[in-house]
Amino acid sequence: MRDSLPDMSKSRKARRLEAKQRSRQASNARPAPTLSRFPQVANGLAAAQQLLSGNRLTEAGQLLDQMRAIEPDNAELHHLTGVLADSTGNDAAAIDSFNRCLSLAPHNTAATVRLAQKLSGLGDLPGALVAIRNGLKHNPDDPQLHHLAGQLLQAMNQNEDAARHYTRLAELRPQHGAYELVGDAAI
Repeated sequence: MRDSLPDMSKSRKARRLEAKQRSRQASNARPAPTLSRFPQVANGLAAAQQLLSGNRLTEAGQLLDQMRAIEPDNAELHHLTGVLADSTGNDAAAIDSFNRCLSLAPHNTAATVRLAQKLSGLGDLPGALVAIRNGLKHNPDDPQLHHLAGQLLQAMNQNEDAARHYTRLAELRPQHGAYELVGDAAI
């Protein structure tokens, strides 16, 4: 019975703020993505992901080709194809695949991060920042996207903007010490 009572040691304002944050998180929560409406494709994509993780690239590529024949407009298929292309050093194909994934599923944070990292690695910081900003339009409370935005902006000497993203990161994940990044960006 005592466990169901609210924690009265916290101020009313603190309890209200926590309730508001829980409500916001619940409203922003997305259901777990379904890999495919076809069970065969869903199973194939899961298997391809395991093959990619195990660095079995040829087998993963063959499996992805088989899945493409069944469901060519599957966002996760394009994401994994981008991962495969990135793993084999085919930068243009990786970028194309990540962009195709995001055209089908703009909320896909993993593809957004991969695209931004690929563009950044190729020296296209403005392009990487555009990818992150587009991702933030669909996932405004994603800590990873705010962190990457801060890093890119700091690398581009846009420290005030970087500090804003680090501040948001600190609000979203106070346990990660992001406030130190805010200070670094402000220097």
